[in-house]
This record gives sequence, C-alpha cells and structure tokens, in this order.
Amino acid sequence: MSLMRSKKLHAHFDCFSGAAGDMMMASCIDAASCLLKDSSYKSYTSDLSFSSTDELLNLIQDNLKNGIPEIKDEFGLIMKRVWRGGMGSIAATKVDVTSIYEHKAAPVPQKDDGDDIQNTSFEVHDHSHEHGHSHSHGNTHSGPLRNLPQIRKMLEESSPEHIPPIVAKLAIETFTKLAIAESFTHGSTNENTVHFHEVGAIDSIVDIIGTLLCLYHLNVDLEGEISVSSSPLPMGEGTVWTDHGQLPVPAFATMRLMMGMKTCPGPGANSQTITGELVTPTAAALLRVLTGIDESSHGGRMGRAPNMIPRAIGLGAGTKDFIKFPNVVRLILGSHVGLDQHECFVKKETEGEELSSKLDGHHSHSHDHHRNIGISKEDTSAEEPSIHHSHVHEHMHEHSHVHSVNDDKSNQEISTKDQSSHHNHQHSHDHSHIHTHKKSEEDGEWNVDKLTLLQANLDDITSEHLAFAMDLLIESGAVDAWVGHIVMKKNRSAHQLNCLYHSNKGESMDEKMLDIIFRHTTTLGIRIQRDVERISLKRSMLSVKTEYGDINVKVGTLGSENVSLKAEFEDCKKISIETGIPIKAISDLAVQLAKQKI
Repeated sequence: MSLMRSKKLHAHFDCFSGAAGDMMMASCIDAASCLLKDSSYKSYTSDLSFSSTDELLNLIQDNLKNGIPEIKDEFGLIMKRVWRGGMGSIAATKVDVTSIYEHKAAPVPQKDDGDDIQNTSFEVHDHSHEHGHSHSHGNTHSGPLRNLPQIRKMLEESSPEHIPPIVAKLAIETFTKLAIAESFTHGSTNENTVHFHEVGAIDSIVDIIGTLLCLYHLNVDLEGEISVSSSPLPMGEGTVWTDHGQLPVPAFATMRLMMGMKTCPGPGANSQTITGELVTPTAAALLRVLTGIDESSHGGRMGRAPNMIPRAIGLGAGTKDFIKFPNVVRLILGSHVGLDQHECFVKKETEGEELSSKLDGHHSHSHDHHRNIGISKEDTSAEEPSIHHSHVHEHMHEHSHVHSVNDDKSNQEISTKDQSSHHNHQHSHDHSHIHTHKKSEEDGEWNVDKLTLLQANLDDITSEHLAFAMDLLIESGAVDAWVGHIVMKKNRSAHQLNCLYHSNKGESMDEKMLDIIFRHTTTLGIRIQRDVERISLKRSMLSVKTEYGDINVKVGTLGSENVSLKAEFEDCKKISIETGIPIKAISDLAVQLAKQKI
C-alpha cells in the first residue's frame, strides 16, 4: 500500500427525492466504485483500506461487529444493484440491513396487522429503508429497544481501531438529536429516559454508524469545517399511519429534526407531488449533524453543491420505486472546494441583497440543553479561531482610476479620503460599500487620522522606472503609493504619481519621500497636501484552518458589524504555489470559513 496519505474529499448529498439512512450509506458505497475506477484519482485513493465495493461493505460490517460487540450477532448487510425511475433506467446501489428480530407493519385502518402497504399512500413513520416505511412505532420489534445512555455507552466504549473517535463523536451527536426530537414529541423533558424506536432499533444503529464509517473510509474530511453539505430536504405532503394515529408529513419527530434546515417542496411540486414521507428521522438527524446546522446561524451547509472538482458520484436507492422520479440519494465527492459562491450555504438576509455586503457579526450558540450533543466542548476537534489586532490595508477612495501596489502588504495602510482637486475616482478593492462622508453615530466607530499626500504629473517616464519609484516609496515607509491616468495640457496622456504617508513622523519623512520622487522620476515639481484626513475601518485578524494550511483573514468592523472580509494575499499565494490550486479558490475558501466562524 502506498505510504502517501490520500487527500481529503468533500461530500455533498443531493436529496432531490428525499433521504433515508440506508440510502445515504448505499450512496457512499456506490461512490466508492466510481472513485476506484479512475486511475487518475490515485492521490485520493492511495491509502484507502479497500479495493472494491464488496470489500468496503465487508469492512463496514466488520467495523460494526468488532467495534461494538453488543450488536455483533443482531444484523447483517446485503448489497445489490437495482434500477429506479419510471422507465427503470437509473442504476443504483441498494443496501439492506438484515435483522434477527421480527419487523411488522403498523396497523392501518381496515387492514390487518402485517398487510403489505408499500404500494399505498399509507406511510409509516420510522427508520425503515424506504420513503414508504413499513415499520411502526409500536411494539413490533422483538429486539432490544435501547435508550440514549445505552447507545452512548456502547459508542464511548467501542474499539477505536474499528470505530474511529470522530465517527463515535458524530454518531453520539446524531443519536442525541434523535433522542431530543423524540422526547419533545412525547412530552418528556429528559432525552435520556425516554424509550424511542428510531434510535433503539438495530437498523437505525447500523444506518447511522455505517454511513459515518463509509464517509470516513472514503477520506471525507469529517473533522474539517466544510466536510459535508446537503441540498435542501423535500417536505413532501400527505399523511403517514403510525401507532400514534394518522400524522402529517413530515411526522412530528422528523419535523422537529428539520427545524432550522433548508427545505423544498419535493419532487413533482409543479405537476404530481409525491405523497408520503420523503425524509426519515435517521436521515434528518445525520444531515443535521453533518451539515453543521446547530453550529451556524444561517442554515448550515445546505444549498446547491459547492464549487469543487467532482471526483466520484454515487446513487443510493430506497425501497420504494416512484413512477416519475428515481427514488435515490445522489452523493457527490469532490476536491478543491472553493465555496466562492455566497448563495451556496449562506442565507440571504433580504431578497436581492449582496451576501458579501453584510455579515452577522457574531456566532450563534445555543445554551438549551436540548441542543447539546452529549459531548463536552473540550472534546471537539475544531479549534476556535484566534483573533489578534493587526495593521492591515486600508483602501483609499481617491478621485482617479488607479491600482494600488500595496494590496498585499499586511503591515501597510491604505487610506480612505475624498479629495476635491481632481475628478477621477479610485475604486476600493475590498467589498465593504462604506460611504466615508456618513457621520458616525457613536464615537470610535471608525478610525480618523491625518496624512500627507504628494503628487507629481509625469508624461515622459517609462513604466519600469515608475514602478521602481513606487516600490522605493513603499519600502521607505509610505502608507500607499499609486498611479492614475491623467490628460495634461496639449492633450498629452500622462501618469499622476501619488504618495501617502504619516505626517507625524517629522521633516525627515518629508525629505525621504521628496528625495525618492525627485531622484527616480522625471518630474520637476511636486504638490504637497497637508492634513489629508483619512477615515478607516477598525480591523482585526482572524486565523482560519483549511486542509491546505492556516490562512489569515482581515476583518473590517463598522461599529458592531463586520462589513469586510479579505484573505491575506501572501498566505493564499504560498498555498497556491505549493498545491497548484488557483489563488482565487484558496482566498474564497478562507473567506467562507471566516464567515462561518464570525
């Protein structure tokens, strides 16, 4: 086996027809087949612990049986190829969990207990492996119905050789979400005491832990901050029959799990909507945890797939076969996640508003014990971002079309100032949309200081000499230096050299700047403007961790609101050179992670 560590992948679950736990696990196994077939993906498969889908299925079964001895003799896994859709033309992988315990259907009015109802509209709310569940909430499982403390104990005491710690952690969190939803549904205030059937049944245990194991063995970055995303979940319509009676879709526990998650009407919304439950509690709980719903104030990582390079696609089939739509979950495994589209995971605050123009300014944390995941904060692997103040760029609004040479010097400052002597406008390079003439409503909302501005008009200098002079100005302590295009007398096209520096450094700074311009340009005269007022945002530096390395992101603050985020160019440049990934993708990734941290 190669000693090179495989690169981590991002997993996006496309739940256009709904989702169930076994469908998610099957989509992972199907994607493994796709990943293994392409020899060009060796950097993503070099250290995989399997070489075929059969080996992956056996590996998952072995991990479960040997990692959690309590369930060793209770289940088995069967994989098969099926076809879904009205024409039966969509091939997918189906995984069935066999159990030693008896499973019966819930009684439907005017039907005998156990009658086959999978082709009717009577859907049973539970953890079974289709959208038309045939398992009930009643005492139809002759096997043990475990509660949350029992399952948590099994996972905490599981063999780390077979159940990796990150898998156990996410599984406990998922079971806790299920327990909370079930306890609320039945009016209990303690999720540890209620006996609930989604969590306690063996097939749900296998579905949840098996899916997480699949993702782990596929080298999905489960410990990363953007490891898994999902499409919105279809709501469906109609009702389901349970031992609690006829319930609306989604059923109560499922609906509670979907709170805060992005949803959509479901397939057939514009023609013939599919009736019945489309999302099971197991799938809702898994996706809630994997997409970070409770760690985000804007809907987690749910939306369209992020900008990435697809590496593998897997289709996991449910039991029911819809007439007009394939009953499958599509998994997309990808690399080089850019996340430069703001609409992907970030909810718009107002319709049509630019997402980059306004950030929340805080990270939402729930203090309700029902939102806890059953694992202490110290156990989480995600590090809190480190924030420290830094002197960074301040882009300047000048009356000339210019390009600053100081975009990437983190300890230089670029000013913001309205100047009346010229009438061409310099565009800011950040995304803050700040009007500097707006009066601050409270003291200290932004920084104000006074600088000196030097200007020289040049119509007979080469580009090389001009660039060299600008470099010397910056190296000698100028806050910024830039060039704008002007038209001089006799309609001559020319350049205007601008240099901005701190006035409080005395005459020595004046002499230094003037000497450079006179010696290294062709000008015969220099204009000096004293006390040029500059207004700048308060800022801090936020460090984010990516799979490629740490990147610093500058955060501009207006009052209590974060209005500007920009990744440090040198950090992104270094990673781009080392990995070959476009610098824009690196920068966009860092900004997206920073948004999730703030």
